[in-house]
Amino acid sequence: MSDARAHTAVPDSFRQFMRQQLRWKKSWTRESLIVSRFIWRRHPIAAVTTYVGILLPLAAPIVATRAVVWQTLAAGGGLPLIYFAGLYSMAVAYGLYYLVARPRYDAAWIYGIAFCLFYLVFLVWQTYWAIATVRKGSWGTRPSTALEAAP
Repeated sequence: MSDARAHTAVPDSFRQFMRQQLRWKKSWTRESLIVSRFIWRRHPIAAVTTYVGILLPLAAPIVATRAVVWQTLAAGGGLPLIYFAGLYSMAVAYGLYYLVARPRYDAAWIYGIAFCLFYLVFLVWQTYWAIATVRKGSWGTRPSTALEAAP
């Protein structure tokens, strides 16, 4: 139903948001290790899509570093325009799909395009930090809120 509403507690600051994302990436790391041990015994399509879904986030920082840093500094000195064009083409495609799929106009689709740059600058790099610190006892859990205390 398109009129459904959900309420949740969201981070109030950039720091809280980054801690939330790190916590989610640590959880993703843990769950990926668990599922990778048995998914190969399931349906081949499920196994392939699962392993691809694990490998792509692991490769993303490498691809971004090569495209942005290496292309800019070592391989000619120009801006990595093709990389950014491809990145933003995908962001626009997803945004337009969201716009078309909505029963009425929703201007929120434009935020997906802006989020693409935010993700490249801040979040794609967290994956390796999450892996490196996954065994740390504290995952930066959020403080208790009224929503969590409610029965």
